[in-house]
Amino acid sequence: MNYRWIRKLAIFASLAPVLAMAGPSEAQMIKIKMGSSLSPPSIDSITPYVAVEKGFFKKYGLDVQVLEFRGDATHTKALLSGEIDVSINTGATSGIVSASKGARISLWVVPQPVTPYHFVARKESGTTLKALVGKSVAVSGIGAISYHIPRIVLERSGIDPEKFKYVAVGSPADRFKALVAGKIDATVVTNTEAAKLAGYPEIVNLVNVPKVVPEIPYEFGMAKDEYIQKNADTLYKLAKAIIEANRWIAANKSGTVEPACGA
Repeated sequence: MNYRWIRKLAIFASLAPVLAMAGPSEAQMIKIKMGSSLSPPSIDSITPYVAVEKGFFKKYGLDVQVLEFRGDATHTKALLSGEIDVSINTGATSGIVSASKGARISLWVVPQPVTPYHFVARKESGTTLKALVGKSVAVSGIGAISYHIPRIVLERSGIDPEKFKYVAVGSPADRFKALVAGKIDATVVTNTEAAKLAGYPEIVNLVNVPKVVPEIPYEFGMAKDEYIQKNADTLYKLAKAIIEANRWIAANKSGTVEPACGA
C-alpha cells in the first residue's frame, strides 16, 4: 500500500478547515476607490478606516482604498467624474443638493446618522448667535452640510441666515485653524475640535447642533446609479462591512484610537 499518499491525504484533511476559513486571495479581491470629504480624517468619521485596519472590508473580499478630499464639493465632483467608485463620509446636504440638480446618484449607506457639530465662535466676535450678525462663518464649501447646518441653526434661533458672510475654507480641521488664527468669526466643527476648546479660551461653544437640528444625518455614502446597478452585490458587502465596523467601534471605544492615529 502507498502510505505516502495516505499521509498526504491526512495532511490535506487537517488543513481543510483552515483553508475553508481563509479569506479571498489577492487575485479575487475587488478593488474599490472610496472617497471621504474629510482631510485630515475626523474621529467622528473613522468608520471606513476601522473597516480597513480591522479587516472588515477584506472579510467580504474587498480591497478598499480611502481617498481623502477637502470638503464635499471636490469629493462630489470626484464621484461624478468617475475618479472614485463610491463615496463615504459625504455631507448629507451635498448628496441631496446634487440629486436635486439632476445628478444620477443614490444613497447606499448612512454611516453616521447624528451630526457631531458644534457652532463655535471667537469670543471677541460675539458670545451669542445674535451678536454674530454680519460676521463671517467658515464652511467647507457653499452648499455643503457645513454651510446649511449653521443656516438652519440661525433660522431656528430667530436670526436671518442671510445676514452672515459664508467663506469656503475646507474641512473641520481647516476651519478650526482659521478660527483660532482669527481669519474668520465663527464656524461649525466636530467633536474632535470641540474637545480641544479648553486650550483655546478665546473660542466659545455657542450651540450643540444635534440638540437644535436632530433630524439631519451627518454623512451619506453615495454612488452613481450606474455603478449601483452593475455592482449591487459589492455595495451590499460594503454596507455589511461598514455596519460591522460601527458595531466594533461601539464595543471597542479605546481600541478605535489605533486606526484613528493611523488615519
